[in-house]
Amino acid sequence: MLFLTWLALAFFLFAVAAAAVFAVRRGFALFRAIGAGTAALGDGVARVTEAADETARAAEALPARTEELTAELERLSESRRQLGVLAGAFAGVRRSTTGLRTAFLGK
Repeated sequence: MLFLTWLALAFFLFAVAAAAVFAVRRGFALFRAIGAGTAALGDGVARVTEAADETARAAEALPARTEELTAELERLSESRRQLGVLAGAFAGVRRSTTGLRTAFLGK
């Protein structure tokens, strides 16, 4: 009977020790997973911060670019006005040469 008591006690101690080893191993695995997640989170925060800085730089440059765009649009408008004048002059010359050609060539 005493033997069975010692056997039960040994089994109980083995079960407690095995559970402790299992818990410690799982705890270390969880600790490593948390460390990896923290590192990934840090990388993600760094990327978001970099993107925010880039957006801020682009926003700071926006007024200057808007002024450039306005100046270029004014230049384009002036060029289109000159093109209209030249196209009108070309059409007038073409009408007058067509009339002369028809008069002289009879076509």
